Amino acid sequence: MQSTRKCMSSFLERMGDLVEVKPPVFHMLYNTSQQYKHATLTIDCMYRDNPQCAASYLLWSRHKDRESTMRAAIVDNNTSKALGHIDAEFSNKLKNCGLGYENVKYIIVTHIHLDHAGATGHLLRKCPNAIVLCHPKAVKHLIDPSRLIEAATGIYGKSRFEDLYGEILPCEKERVQAVRDNETVDFAEGRSLQFFHVDGHAKHHLIAFDKATESVFAGDAYGIRYPWLPLFNVTESLIFPSSSPSDFNAAEQRKAIEKIFSLQPRKIYITHYGMIEDIDGTKAELLKNLDIFEEIQKNLSKKIVGGMSEQGVVDAARHDIKSFFLSELTRRGLANDKEGFWDFFEHDVDINSKGLLVAAQRDAVANREEILEAVAREKNQVAEKPENFSVQEKVASIDLAKEEKATSLTVTELQEEFLRTGLEPYSSILQKQEIDGDIFRSLTKGDINAVFPNLSFGARFRMEKLQERLQQLQSSSK
Repeated sequence: MQSTRKCMSSFLERMGDLVEVKPPVFHMLYNTSQQYKHATLTIDCMYRDNPQCAASYLLWSRHKDRESTMRAAIVDNNTSKALGHIDAEFSNKLKNCGLGYENVKYIIVTHIHLDHAGATGHLLRKCPNAIVLCHPKAVKHLIDPSRLIEAATGIYGKSRFEDLYGEILPCEKERVQAVRDNETVDFAEGRSLQFFHVDGHAKHHLIAFDKATESVFAGDAYGIRYPWLPLFNVTESLIFPSSSPSDFNAAEQRKAIEKIFSLQPRKIYITHYGMIEDIDGTKAELLKNLDIFEEIQKNLSKKIVGGMSEQGVVDAARHDIKSFFLSELTRRGLANDKEGFWDFFEHDVDINSKGLLVAAQRDAVANREEILEAVAREKNQVAEKPENFSVQEKVASIDLAKEEKATSLTVTELQEEFLRTGLEPYSSILQKQEIDGDIFRSLTKGDINAVFPNLSFGARFRMEKLQERLQQLQSSSK
């Protein structure tokens, strides 16, 4: 862990201003009667010692003329290592608003993964009037967290677990309350939260709809997005699903996203990280990337059923997830690792690949026969391909002419270009000895979907990446 932090020193220096000068993020709204003041505060928990990596949200409200009506709720709390940051907000800033731990009525846990619920027992001891609200399946684990600790230690190892989560304390049984699906809970005058159970990321996950501010507190049900990416000249944001072990289910995840969207929120608060207002845009990208994660999982299931070694499947999972991040971030303009940037994403590669591997293993057991049939069909389709052309011949035939001068690209040169730009994982198609002529023509100038409407999502995704790079090479050579 120490060596990783050293690698990331310049990365953190570049982000240092976020730690030193970032103000608390308040979002103030009044309801239609103008009687109540509602606020939401984003608290940066500095998870993994990084700014804007995990948030805890403090909701507070009071009648505009009666300070005694002040009530608060905390949504997610990260780990015991976040307590200092939560304390700082209460003691340094919120005291002036007349708000203290004694005003907290509810500690809300979206799910019991320890980067969301690891400080719950500690907070209960600080908030004398609070009770915990959670999914029914989470209750017993908050009262007795031994299985959570055991499971997380199995994933990370003892040393890494302690470094990430610190001490986990149990919650008093009488202070933990399950909320039903579609249940509404009032926590302050003029402010209530409506809870919904959502699957896909975890079977013990819920979301909370804040009617007063038209906001959804989504935990991990609406993916992960780091708002600091523009610091590295990344041209656009990246939002991706969280497939951490052990309940990832792409179909259920889509239902969760659609449920959030159906509430028509003005804002979505995700734990990793912050407030989202571009609901339509982020939904489209999140669903697209969820398709990619599902395709990776299906391919892993085929490898498992096909008899690939355990280590081989583990390596394939890491390779495919890392390829996703390399491709998406490189496409957004990040082409080097001078700032220790990729070291930060190593955690996401690790946890998401492990979750997809667990889902693939589950799928391989439950749907073994169907997967075998799918693999057989794919082999037959490959065997029945029509006229083939040498990759070398076709690459050389690309017209990169300028003033009637043609330049040919060899397979090796193309692979070097892919490696240089971070798209190396997608160059594997060039390693085949032959490639269908129509596929090649569609890569250089055609519409892939029109020529090959039956391509799987993963195959189409790889084709589009290859097409994009070939077109860039053609354009730059003119």
